[in-house]
Amino acid sequence: MFLGRRRRAVMAFLATLERPMPAHFYVFDLEMVGTTNPDQCRIWDVALLHWPSRRLFTATVDPAWTSYPPPPHPDLFPVTSTFLKTSGARPFAAVATDVRTFVRATAGSGAVPTAWVSHGCHLLDKPVLEREFARLGQALPGHWYFYDTLPFFRKRYRRQASYKLGPLFTSVFGRKPPRCHRAVDDVWTLTTLLTHATFGGNTRWLTGGYYPPLLTPLQTVRYIGTQAEALLHAAGYTCVEDLVVLLAKTCGLHEPTLRRHFQARCHLPRAAAH
Repeated sequence: MFLGRRRRAVMAFLATLERPMPAHFYVFDLEMVGTTNPDQCRIWDVALLHWPSRRLFTATVDPAWTSYPPPPHPDLFPVTSTFLKTSGARPFAAVATDVRTFVRATAGSGAVPTAWVSHGCHLLDKPVLEREFARLGQALPGHWYFYDTLPFFRKRYRRQASYKLGPLFTSVFGRKPPRCHRAVDDVWTLTTLLTHATFGGNTRWLTGGYYPPLLTPLQTVRYIGTQAEALLHAAGYTCVEDLVVLLAKTCGLHEPTLRRHFQARCHLPRAAAH
């Protein structure tokens, strides 16, 4: 998984109870303006909690747009230029520098990976953060890994009416979260849920895929769930990019060949193999 003196990440990691992720854990949340397309939104609110120490970093970001559309849902916070100015919002470049400083202060030099944990991370938070750093001409550090709590909670709390953060909190604790839809509020809500779900904060229970920057998580593909992800990892396919190489090189973009390959080598269920 790691190479060199700084043990830089080179591939995704599939954690199990017997082989947990060796990392400094951070619970984070990003609030965005714009659409839910990572290419068409900008971060305006950041919160990052070092889970072991409970040290917290928060910042308001100025996306530098001339105007701000209303939020797509009435419960979301309405961002305006006036609000950003009075809140002391800063450019993302300045906030990104402070985030790196905060991580170094709490996690050290990077010899041990950093696990960034959020709800719905793989669909929005991870790609949005990658794009924000790319606009600065920077790459996310290779030892930063990303973990999505959505598949974890689906396994931990079965048959919930909703796996959105607020309704799930209400179902588990019998009360609504104190506040929501600001990054710091959602970080504390998620931390409370995670502490309960991991029996007091034992990160060994956070099993499943951890993905470094620029690698696409397998569970972002339809029909690939926790079981299929584990089978694919065991067969040597650790991310979507591995599947693309297989499609283009090994199976020649030929669907029947690809299907037979997955069924024979990975033992995938029929739906996932299709």
